[in-house]
Amino acid sequence: MAITYQSSQTTSYASGSTVVVTKPTGLAVGDLMVACIQALGISAHTDITCSGWTTETGNINADFAILKKIADSADVAASNFTFYLGATYQSGGAITRITTGSSTWTTGTIFNAGTTATPTFTTGITPATTDSLMLMFVFGIGTGGVETSSAYAITTNNPTWTEAYDIGVNSTTDGTIALAYANRPENSATGNFSATCSGGSNTKFGLLISIPEMLNVTVSPSVIDLTLSVQAPAVTGGATVSPDAIIMTASVQAPTVNITANPITNTDKNTSTWVNPDKS
Repeated sequence: MAITYQSSQTTSYASGSTVVVTKPTGLAVGDLMVACIQALGISAHTDITCSGWTTETGNINADFAILKKIADSADVAASNFTFYLGATYQSGGAITRITTGSSTWTTGTIFNAGTTATPTFTTGITPATTDSLMLMFVFGIGTGGVETSSAYAITTNNPTWTEAYDIGVNSTTDGTIALAYANRPENSATGNFSATCSGGSNTKFGLLISIPEMLNVTVSPSVIDLTLSVQAPAVTGGATVSPDAIIMTASVQAPTVNITANPITNTDKNTSTWVNPDKS
């Protein structure tokens, strides 16, 4: 089964010290969860935490962190996930569910494209494997209002992109997060990536991630038998080799058997001193 995007669950921006995101629909044990949380004005992206989750990357200029986790039974039983910020911020975010996704990624560097409405983010990434799932994040920060993103693309072997979510807030500082995804067969370098943003004049940041498929390998047989052999000698020039075959004999040391003496002894008795009463 190929790596597949399944669903995303978003939460509206609000002022607070936590961001609570509902569990993605259909979450199952072994699914990869990808969380993207934006907290406007946060001091360090590593301040955004959630128990059991690992921080993959983040940036304080775009005020976000991306965290990941392979779902276990406790996650499946939960109704939501709480991300802690360390202080009060205007914040929001989303969790994406991916099946057969590995937790080892190729993650690019966040790129600042300025306030242009059609940002091009340079460098891109080179996926580690073929048939990976590409994630393209576009962030907006500023006072130009809430923006929306579209027309996602990479320069080389551009796949068909589907937008997973596009959320934002109009506040003292405006913030937006957009995510698009695509399956890409090639593992060649992507080149630059780009999008079209409308509705505001905020600073645009882009991030590209490639997630390979998680492969479960079964080794068969589970026990490997080793057979020993010795090459027979080649006889040339009229020489005589004795013996004409080399025989290898495997032996197992015979066990040593120790018998513990019976601690009960039967000392000879004079029969005249014993009485055997009759029994009815």
